[in-house]
Amino acid sequence: MKSFTTGLLKGRRARLSMVAAVLVAAGLSVAWMGQPQYQLGGGWIGSGGGMIWSCFQMPLDPAGRTAALRVNPVSYGADIAELIAMFGAGPSTECTGQVEMTSRDAGK
Repeated sequence: MKSFTTGLLKGRRARLSMVAAVLVAAGLSVAWMGQPQYQLGGGWIGSGGGMIWSCFQMPLDPAGRTAALRVNPVSYGADIAELIAMFGAGPSTECTGQVEMTSRDAGK
């Protein structure tokens, strides 16, 4: 009695298709495993909307999935200064918070 797989692998086209499918599956699994997990942390200087600020992220766990965030405004225009003054803050106010990775390459 022949097994089902022996009957499938009788034809040359079927054997080549099976080998191609296995190679594609192996290639995709290797490519997927090579995707890096982004980690939070580091510092940088940013600008936009008439502001310049420095930012620092300090990881809170070894995997870098959560981090404390500190943003220091370096300079800003008169309109932003008025907005900050409306909320009762001074010119050297720093903003603090926490960030968290929600997936491999996105955070909140």
